[in-house]
Amino acid sequence: MADNTVELESSPCPLGCSPADQPVLSGHDRINNLPGEFQVVQCGNCGLMRTNPRPTPASMGFYYPDDYPPYLGTQVNARNGSGGLKHWIK
Repeated sequence: MADNTVELESSPCPLGCSPADQPVLSGHDRINNLPGEFQVVQCGNCGLMRTNPRPTPASMGFYYPDDYPPYLGTQVNARNGSGGLKHWIK
């Protein structure tokens, strides 16, 4: 992926349903202006919606780099490895 091309892969319904997906919507990354058009499909059997085709695991870092904004507010406690979740679960 050195040339910033993104590899996509088709993925069947993870619940093992029929491959009769129905398109729901498609669009581009309008926040970061990254390349690609993505389609959300709905499984014709169970109704699960997902992106298909999706970026391959090797391409995922292009869309979710280390400085991806949702990652920036996440800190892990060095003592116990938690992100503070134990504070809320009692």
